[in-house]
Amino acid sequence: MVMQHNFKKMFLKYGEDAAGAVCPNFLPSPRAEWKRDRDHLFTGFVRVNPDAMRRGAHPKPRNLLLNRYSARIIPFLKWLGLILLLFVGGSCSEDPSREPAPLARVGNRVIDWRMLQRSFHLEPHWHRGISYRVAYFTQLDYLIEQKLFAQQAEALGLDAEEPVAGILQANREKEMIKELYRQEVASRVTITEEEYRAAYQRAKKKVKLEFVYTPDSSRAALYAGKLLTTPMEQLPLYSPADQKGTTPLFSFGDMAPEVEAVAFDMEPGEVRGPIRVKGRFMVIKLIDGEVDKFLSETDFAQQKSKIHKVLFERRARRISREYLHRVLRNKGVHINPPVFRALQEQFSRVMHNKTSDTPFPIYLNDQELDRARTQLEDLRDAVLVTFKGGEFTVGDFLRHLWYTPSSVRPQVNLAPQLKKAIAVMVRNYYLAQEAYRRGLDRSPRVAYEVQAENDRVLAEYYLKKVRQEITVTPEEISRFMREESFTALNREWEGELDTAAARAMLREYKFSLRRQELADSLRNLFPVQVDTTGLLSHIPDPDQPVSEKPIPVAYIDQFYIY
Repeated sequence: MVMQHNFKKMFLKYGEDAAGAVCPNFLPSPRAEWKRDRDHLFTGFVRVNPDAMRRGAHPKPRNLLLNRYSARIIPFLKWLGLILLLFVGGSCSEDPSREPAPLARVGNRVIDWRMLQRSFHLEPHWHRGISYRVAYFTQLDYLIEQKLFAQQAEALGLDAEEPVAGILQANREKEMIKELYRQEVASRVTITEEEYRAAYQRAKKKVKLEFVYTPDSSRAALYAGKLLTTPMEQLPLYSPADQKGTTPLFSFGDMAPEVEAVAFDMEPGEVRGPIRVKGRFMVIKLIDGEVDKFLSETDFAQQKSKIHKVLFERRARRISREYLHRVLRNKGVHINPPVFRALQEQFSRVMHNKTSDTPFPIYLNDQELDRARTQLEDLRDAVLVTFKGGEFTVGDFLRHLWYTPSSVRPQVNLAPQLKKAIAVMVRNYYLAQEAYRRGLDRSPRVAYEVQAENDRVLAEYYLKKVRQEITVTPEEISRFMREESFTALNREWEGELDTAAARAMLREYKFSLRRQELADSLRNLFPVQVDTTGLLSHIPDPDQPVSEKPIPVAYIDQFYIY
């Protein structure tokens, strides 16, 4: 019974917090692009420079005074906000009923400028030194091939195979929930000009604070008195649950709204609190600060986009909490304790610490999940959680994880995280049902995004099957290793290229030839038409050489973040 009570609280907590998603047009500040502690309902793309990763640039925890939306930083993503607004965010402001002007038609698929721009910057297939004309046509060729392979996958019935069928359905419901969010939350956020200007005044200030953070209001009041006269390093903590510290210089949007409402109006040495923040109590002391006295209409216009993100995020979170409270209350959610414990114990046995090539930690990879599915076969039909209108078995939950990209699967080997993952699954069930009820599966905007994402999935699955059919004989390997090109390459590698390396090179070479052969032949099945004039009209200076290097991209759909 205790577990059921705690789970219901967990369900409501994460259900409400999870609704704080934002439309791609209104992403939070670049400092907060990667947030493992949020349950987003929207797609955001996180762009990463792998060279920075190799240098050891990793997400770092922020101070407790940071608001819940800025829990972790990736230092090398500070320029990300503009990229996202330009190339991903248009879907929230565009009229979904307006048919985009096609740059290319591939069978029954259409490629428009927004789709090409997104691909150009997130999946670059061009290189520095070529003209923008060549770069964009090269990227368009990549997208055309993707559409060809996706349609061939459908023609072969690959879209009905598992796990692809489940992933495609999950993508559809994800986009429907995002559209539901746009209608119920994003469309209801209003910000007045006076509010923009008041926020602009605050954005000109930075504050450095000493703080104490405690779950007990009486201890918070005690700390408030002590902080007036006691240096922070000498301030005693009266409970292991209490925390203290000193912040860096914080500006508008960096702090929880409750703290920010107080901090920017404080005088040096002044102590304020207790301030209730996330169910706890905080006492703060202003020890330093900066004020930028330069104010102008031009500067205000430049800062307005950043200010909008902060204000929108805060208003949207409140509206989304209220909406999810209405949707999720009185759903009678109950977890099955014995099944839950067996599931958690199995995950704790199969999951191990591992590294990742991206800034997104891999908690549960495909191999571990496959082992867990095998070990839990006897429990596959056991009911894990019940709720008004349905239930989920262990098998349902494992399939849910299988359809989730490995880079964003939750850390389900720990009981609190496992409860949260189950709560998110139940939450999404109710949101998807509401989206279906409204007919959002027929929304033009949903159809656009679903087609784009599902084509990527289908093309990758089709090419994976093609690659699996490629074979290399020992004779081919021997002949290749005697060629002068291999000998020269091996010298560059200081003789480290062995038979296995030669086999891999040959397989890749034969696969690239097969891929091109298939693309050429599929153009006869799915006619391709390209509007060259329309494409060139979007490129300001087609003959200008590309000066920037394409950055390989790691990106996630933040809908999945737990």
